[in-house]
Amino acid sequence: MFSFFLLCCFLVVASSDGAATTKKRDVAAVTDWMHKISKRHSSQLEVRQANTACLNQLHNDLPSYCNFTELSGGLSDLPPSSLTDAQLTALNNAYSQICVPACIDPLETYYNCILTDESHEAFKDYLVTLLRYGVCGQESGDYCEV
Repeated sequence: MFSFFLLCCFLVVASSDGAATTKKRDVAAVTDWMHKISKRHSSQLEVRQANTACLNQLHNDLPSYCNFTELSGGLSDLPPSSLTDAQLTALNNAYSQICVPACIDPLETYYNCILTDESHEAFKDYLVTLLRYGVCGQESGDYCEV
């Protein structure tokens, strides 16, 4: 179900006009990154609202400086033990750029949009807590995912 959601997200982004292509690629990177997080830590998301409405809201709310591209692939797909100190620093810097309220709050709004059923309230809380304190949590100055 969630892979179908991501396919729909991709189709929406791919079929949009070219005026805001970079912004739309960044939103696609956000959804890829969020899928990676949820796939790693939870079961599939059930989509209750129109995917395009939630995706459009995320697109409108997400500041252009929130660049999730590095975190949706590349260095973040490699095991931390295989990364050099320079790569770990680059990855940590990428997290420091997006682990700010201006970038995280729209993601929380997105989760609230796609998970509207009250039975998913605990799951939403789990995802938001995971995002804020797990993925974006810090230990000794480094982000937990690094």
